[in-house]
Amino acid sequence: MGFKGSKIFCLSDKAMNTIDVPQSSTFHRFLEKKDFAMGYRLACVGVTISDWRELGIESLVAKDFYHARKAFMHIRELKFIDLCELAEQMHNMRNLDEVWLQSEILAYQGKLKEACSNFIKNNMLDKAIHMYTSLKKFNEANELIKKHGKKGEGGNLLMDPSILCKQAEFERDSGNWKEAASLYQQANKFKEAIDLYGNQGNLDQIMELCKSLNKQTHTPEIEMCAKHFRRAGHHTFAKQAYLRLGDIKALMNLHVECQKWDEAFMLAKQNPDMESTIYLPYADWLSAQDRFEEAQEAYKKAKRPDLSLKIIEFLASNAISEKRF
Repeated sequence: MGFKGSKIFCLSDKAMNTIDVPQSSTFHRFLEKKDFAMGYRLACVGVTISDWRELGIESLVAKDFYHARKAFMHIRELKFIDLCELAEQMHNMRNLDEVWLQSEILAYQGKLKEACSNFIKNNMLDKAIHMYTSLKKFNEANELIKKHGKKGEGGNLLMDPSILCKQAEFERDSGNWKEAASLYQQANKFKEAIDLYGNQGNLDQIMELCKSLNKQTHTPEIEMCAKHFRRAGHHTFAKQAYLRLGDIKALMNLHVECQKWDEAFMLAKQNPDMESTIYLPYADWLSAQDRFEEAQEAYKKAKRPDLSLKIIEFLASNAISEKRF
């Protein structure tokens, strides 16, 4: 009776039958001739999803970005549409590498081993590693480095810190903070490792890391360790950190903050120029402990006789109100 697209309508025994006529064989003839325009027109009549994908891939390899994009849009392959856009931009800038494009297409099809082999054969190890790391396949990326990576002095493999950082970020986002912190250490990203340990309250691990840091090259990191110790109120660890830095002023502030007066005065004896800074906070502490006579003497040593006089006035006022003459 007639046809529409790939469907033929036949009248038989007073009933209308629909017969699907596949267009794949004819479609592939145009594809073999690289006639993507006719291939696209025939695909619109009726072919399978795999045929549409094949049209898109063949067009992309041949740099016919228009028909490639149209084919992938028809089957809503968003990742391939993005690849078409990127490849077209690189082609317009005259820096499109065909080997890279073929390998990327293999990767997008899920043929990772074939894509990796293609990258390595064409001296694109970094591309293969990037492919695995972007897919969170860090074990495969590390195996590639062990097998094909560059070696430094002594024959040791040169690990790419960016890979370790990406793996650390993945472990951190997955809640595996111990593994993440360890990977950050391997990548020499000590600040990130210290933050992770600090957020989890693992002061012992921060101390171990602090001991391994060099004062000349990692002063900010050691200061960061000390801040975490002070925030947690761990006087001993913070003291060791400041001693590693040789920061006497910060050490004195630590003693005062933690009210370790014996250690503060001992440090003041060794550094007489800092003696004047300790008496005022010490006097305030004595006053809060109701040790008023000692507080008066401390205020005098701090060159604040006005505060010493206030204590006498306070005591006199209390004695009068309580009738203790």
